[in-house]
Amino acid sequence: MRHLQRFFGLCLVCCHSWAAAQEPTPDLHLTDLRNRPFSIINAGQHTATVLVFISHECPVTQQYTPLLRQLHGQYQSKGIAFYGVFPQGKYKPGELAAFAGLYGIPFRLLIDRRGKCAEWLNARVVPEVFLLDSGSRVLYSGAIDNRFYAIGKRRAEVTETYLKDALEAVLNKKEIKTNKTAAIGCFIQK
Repeated sequence: MRHLQRFFGLCLVCCHSWAAAQEPTPDLHLTDLRNRPFSIINAGQHTATVLVFISHECPVTQQYTPLLRQLHGQYQSKGIAFYGVFPQGKYKPGELAAFAGLYGIPFRLLIDRRGKCAEWLNARVVPEVFLLDSGSRVLYSGAIDNRFYAIGKRRAEVTETYLKDALEAVLNKKEIKTNKTAAIGCFIQK
């Protein structure tokens, strides 16, 4: 009887995971820094899309901006779109644009004013990345790399390049070996 209960429990977990993975992408309408609309559904015109949740006040986000610029430059021409997403919050006029200018962010920055995008993806910290396929299904989520191993603690040398590895796998039509990691950074205020 105990084996049968375990079997049905496992079936329930698997079916729930499969059903969640099959849910359609919500039509999330975000705005960019110029208040122009953006829809996640329209991001499907690319091979893949990287959404990176960021905050202008988070030191971890600030430390990752050079690598994000580099990855954008390396993969944009290969059909990978990059978008920065500011989670819901109260922003003073111009401070997000000032952040973008100061750190030289080359990709479009979006504002998730109502927190619906963060809720849909279950984003918890900044920076946290989500790699979506052309159907807006999450292929990878979590840390950009393993530079940080705890809040305020970083490695001397990066040994795992999670996002880059996932991007290479997508472009080479291979399986992503690590499709979820825990992002380390500043918590998203809800």
